[in-house]
Amino acid sequence: MMSQNREAKKDSLRNQNDYVVDLKSELILEDLHRKLELVLSNQNKLLDIYEKKLDK
Repeated sequence: MMSQNREAKKDSLRNQNDYVVDLKSELILEDLHRKLELVLSNQNKLLDIYEKKLDK
């Protein structure tokens, strides 16, 4: 019975750790996505500027 309790506690701690790791990974991916969107937006702005200069 005590062995089962220890295993249950280890499983619980492992599950909590997995949750924290998954949450952190999700936050990192969201931040990366936001930054990529910003880079793409800036790239499109620069492309517009260059195209306008070429049209002159």
